[in-house]
Amino acid sequence: MSHRPTWSVSVPSGALSTTIGQGTSSFTVEIDELEGQSITATVEVGGYDPKCPKSASISVTVATHPDQTLITGVVKERNGPNLSGASVKATKRQSSFSASDTTNADGKYILKPLETGKYQVTASKDGYRSQTKSVELKDAGDQVELNFELKKR
Repeated sequence: MSHRPTWSVSVPSGALSTTIGQGTSSFTVEIDELEGQSITATVEVGGYDPKCPKSASISVTVATHPDQTLITGVVKERNGPNLSGASVKATKRQSSFSASDTTNADGKYILKPLETGKYQVTASKDGYRSQTKSVELKDAGDQVELNFELKKR
């Protein structure tokens, strides 16, 4: 009977787990916003009682992503508070590529990863008039701040 190991990975709250891949002898975890945090990994093999030898080694590779091309900002009510739950969508001109996000409790959004090019970015929320702005991301790694003020209907 063959027993395959199973991997269990615990990521701290506040860190977003984006990818967990597994293999028979290794696994990969990609996470965002982990600065100063740690990851706990557990390996279990069915039918065996794992013991730690007197000496063991573990290989950890930490890789950083190159600067991501992104659009970030805040959506707020005109002359009012920041709006949570607003939709923000960036559509690349002359392409079907798009990215979208919903604003958090502070009215903040982030659209990533984006390709370089020209975009139409629209912010909308029920009860408000949508607003569209144009922006160009010229180089990989560009990070543009684009804020919106929505007017009540």
